[in-house]
Amino acid sequence: MWRLGSGAPLGPAERNALLEISKARSAWGGYTEEELQADCVDIAYIECDDTGAVTAITLTSYDVIPDAIQALSRLQYLNWAHSSATQVPTVIGTLTSLTKIDMLRSLASGSLPSSFSVLSNLKQLYIEDGLSGSLPAAVGRMTSLESLQINGCPLGGSLPSEMKFLAKLLTLEITSSNITGSLDPIQPLTQLQRIQIRRGRLLGSIPSGFSRFSNLNQLVLDDNALSGTVPGKWAGLTSLSILR
Repeated sequence: MWRLGSGAPLGPAERNALLEISKARSAWGGYTEEELQADCVDIAYIECDDTGAVTAITLTSYDVIPDAIQALSRLQYLNWAHSSATQVPTVIGTLTSLTKIDMLRSLASGSLPSSFSVLSNLKQLYIEDGLSGSLPAAVGRMTSLESLQINGCPLGGSLPSEMKFLAKLLTLEITSSNITGSLDPIQPLTQLQRIQIRRGRLLGSIPSGFSRFSNLNQLVLDDNALSGTVPGKWAGLTSLSILR
């Protein structure tokens, strides 16, 4: 149980929202009114800014995320781990201040909700286990993304063409999936530093456009169905230290 944040008291909207949210986890009795009268630094599982607005929250083993979370309008970090939910809650897409989402060992199936397309401030999205369907076009609208990591999810389909809009993307990691098709959609992403798409079903050859990835230091594409050879132009990729 961690306690971090400012010494400011919670605002009334945050206090009411946390009361409703904590009721959704049956294994825990939830916050009491008295606990939420304390300064933020003394309240478990949250961080706050100097005004008492909640900026980070950990919802471990929550199978439901109540709509009340929408009141946390300044929320920047959501840690939703070890959930047995059947779907990713669409309400997450209303939290437009989010910069980081961790969904570790979540069993939520189905695709990412289309509501995620408005998360234009999101920089890091980490999903482990559970997610299925295909990678939606909505990913391409998260234009602030710097790190997209999806591991152990039975995703299918191909990389969406809309990924070309992720101009700030530095890390792309997709492992143990059924992703097929080519790598062409990520050719425009010249800021990429790390690409790991392992244990999938990628087809075709490595695009020649990868030779423009001057910051690339890792390219791991093993256990796919790629063919061809490494283009000779890659000799100029002086930052590349891992290639397999």
